[in-house]
Amino acid sequence: MYKIIFLISTVYSLPQYKFDEEIEIHTKNFIEKNNLENYNYDNISIPMIFHVIYNFDNEYFIDLNIFKITKIKIQEKIVDQLNKDYNLQNEDRFNTPKVWQHLMADFKINFFIKTIKYINGYSECDCDDEKYFQCVYKCSEKLKFSKNRGSDVIDPELNLNIWIINIRQKSNHRYLAGYATFPNDYKNNPKIDGYVLNALTFLNNNDRTSTHEIGHWMNLRHIWGDGGCDDDDFVDDTPLSSKNHIECGSSIICEYPKTSSCGSPDMFMNYMSYGKEQYMFTKGQMLRARSIFEKGGIRYSIVTQNKDDAPKKDDAPKKNDYLYYFIGITIITFILLFLILSILKLCTNNQLNSQLNHQELINDIEE
Repeated sequence: MYKIIFLISTVYSLPQYKFDEEIEIHTKNFIEKNNLENYNYDNISIPMIFHVIYNFDNEYFIDLNIFKITKIKIQEKIVDQLNKDYNLQNEDRFNTPKVWQHLMADFKINFFIKTIKYINGYSECDCDDEKYFQCVYKCSEKLKFSKNRGSDVIDPELNLNIWIINIRQKSNHRYLAGYATFPNDYKNNPKIDGYVLNALTFLNNNDRTSTHEIGHWMNLRHIWGDGGCDDDDFVDDTPLSSKNHIECGSSIICEYPKTSSCGSPDMFMNYMSYGKEQYMFTKGQMLRARSIFEKGGIRYSIVTQNKDDAPKKDDAPKKNDYLYYFIGITIITFILLFLILSILKLCTNNQLNSQLNHQELINDIEE
């Protein structure tokens, strides 16, 4: 049981997108082979492992609120909302401007709770305003390991792991709502793969943090490409934008087509935007996300539930490796050549000294 107090909060996520050539080539090839209108795809089920890391023994104590996170709360707060949003069943989807409603996508992805693991203790992330986000990221990453009083990832090649952690607010009441790893993070370090959710979000209604962040986990970028009009989210049917629209639904009401940048209206109502007016994914985003679950995709083993289908570490030399090999061999060759010349010079000097000594000995004998 807990009491609700009034919270004024602005939420941010912490994307860590890094371009991965292998993943992007697979994605591009998949999209080129599949038409947006005629793509024939089956339902996908994604098992979810929840790591509930309490900060007050066996419950949360956050801003005078004391509460537990039960399976029912997780189902209602996270899973049900995900299944609505990713299957085009959300009631507010028709708030999308009519001009874009034909682009709204059904991912045919079903999320379900597989395991909930409770970590009783006093672990949380309490960071000063200065370098807040860097501090929170470092802290929450540590809590992905049991040795740090957190919880170890469970079979990331088969499951979506979610860590629920108390991340305290800044002095201005803003806080990090959550962040997710991208597929390239799984490729490089599967032990951190998954999604971190701030326990504070359980005190807010109509929160789409999980929908947004799990989009990142599926390789979707922010709608504005994390930059200006020259930056892209690698999706053809989302318009270019230079704004994150975090103010939409809070400080201002965003409107189509008035809300615009880059010479065209912004799709501020997209789940991969910021703000509180999020209603839809596009078909292009659906194809990009589905590509990682197809054969050869980085998360294909989640579909088959077979660890053998998970990507293997590539031991073959990369393109840059050959350059490094050449430089290394060249340096070693010069070192060996230098040593050989030094030895030859030393031997020559010794031979000359020996000859001189021998001549001096002969001269001494003749005298």
